[in-house]
Amino acid sequence: SFDVSDALARAILYQQLSGKAAATIVSRVEAAIGSVGIHHRALKTVSDQQLRACGVSGNKVLALRDLARREAAGEIPLARQLQYLSNERIIETLVPTRGIGRWTVEMMLMFALGTTLAGGDWLRHARNLLLTGATGSGKTWLACALAHQAARSGFSVLYVRAARLFDELQVAHGDGSFARRLAALAKLDLLVIDDFAISPMGPAERNDLLELLDDRIG
Repeated sequence: SFDVSDALARAILYQQLSGKAAATIVSRVEAAIGSVGIHHRALKTVSDQQLRACGVSGNKVLALRDLARREAAGEIPLARQLQYLSNERIIETLVPTRGIGRWTVEMMLMFALGTTLAGGDWLRHARNLLLTGATGSGKTWLACALAHQAARSGFSVLYVRAARLFDELQVAHGDGSFARRLAALAKLDLLVIDDFAISPMGPAERNDLLELLDDRIG
């Protein structure tokens, strides 16, 4: 399950380092504290000098100590509490922590969403998911990660860009296979439509989308 304090501690340790270098430091810290979870109780067992010996910079040591103090004081929400807080409220709560900025919290929330959704209950209950955000914020990455996990869990999955999907449906209209294509799409457990509505949709595309949603959702 997702662990807020541990995720923030790792975010601090990974800052401004390559993935390989950061992973090495994290493994050293885990060995030093004797735990794979980086929490205030575990951090209390090691000195600042021991953390520095693991490769943690002085500023990051201070950030970890501040995070540990806030966790011990109950200022860091638990994973189960996140669902009752708005994203802005979560950001306001966490950014006062030394070394934690808005971007770090937003990435943590995206990862938390992925961890929660990876279980697949939303697919078993035939729920839909809409990922929105600015270009480059990681929507495609998260969608593909969820699709990959769904496939590994035995769900039938198709990833397609919206423009290509609509092109294929137009071709299907022409060769008489439209109904069969819709039926095949409707049977999928998960249909990922990427780059949706990045340009205006024409009447034919809107009609095809309506037909597709009607067959999938009813």
